[in-house]
Amino acid sequence: MITSIDDFLRYFDAVHRRAVRDIAALPPEADGWTPAGGSGENAWSINVLVGHMAGSRLYFASAYRGDGWISPPAPDTSSRDRWLPALEASATRLRQPLAGTPDAWLRRKVE
Repeated sequence: MITSIDDFLRYFDAVHRRAVRDIAALPPEADGWTPAGGSGENAWSINVLVGHMAGSRLYFASAYRGDGWISPPAPDTSSRDRWLPALEASATRLRQPLAGTPDAWLRRKVE
């Protein structure tokens, strides 16, 4: 169980590194790929999924900080060369407001 914000940030860093590794390993043909069928989230392109990964981090961080469930503007993930910078930027933007928060916040309910 994660009991300190520092432990959480170390865990997040590991998850982030794996996400970057896996997204970087996608072939060039993944750029713009969408499923053959589906609707809503089931029809999102890889580009949209990467943007969602980057944005959802900040959505949850704002709620954790008590700032509300605020969706940040979607990062530009319109092409493969923008995927990793979007993920890196969101990782940095997640760490800044969470670092130094009280460890007790990890045990509280977020409204």
